[in-house]
Amino acid sequence: MGKFQRVLEQIELFIKKYYKNEMIKGLILFLSVLVLTYLVVTGLEYLGRFGSLTRLFLLLFFIVVNGFLFVKYLLIPILKIGKLSKHLSIWEASEMIGRFFPEIGDKLKNTLQLERDSKSSEFNLELVVASIEQRSQNLS
Repeated sequence: MGKFQRVLEQIELFIKKYYKNEMIKGLILFLSVLVLTYLVVTGLEYLGRFGSLTRLFLLLFFIVVNGFLFVKYLLIPILKIGKLSKHLSIWEASEMIGRFFPEIGDKLKNTLQLERDSKSSEFNLELVVASIEQRSQNLS
């Protein structure tokens, strides 16, 4: 199953690249909102000269908004890359690959289904394994 393993490795590389891209987008969003909220909070404080309760609200707003963005867009993708949290399955990744590359999407799904069915199949196992190898070679 060497060729099929190569296809699985390529899918795993796709999953890692997907989460790296999510982290880059999250980092850009986080830094943008961090600078924007900092400017808004300090500008309001400079212009308004608020009391301590309003300052506390502005501080909590700043912390909550930026903390949420940090966790959602940076920390969670890091955990998913390290497989410490639930991440994309091979099936979900093959669906995404199928959307990007329609010409191989069905072939990839069919190969994965054939591999899954070969483990519980009463059919001619040698024929199924040969078909998986051929499809994996075509997908590579």
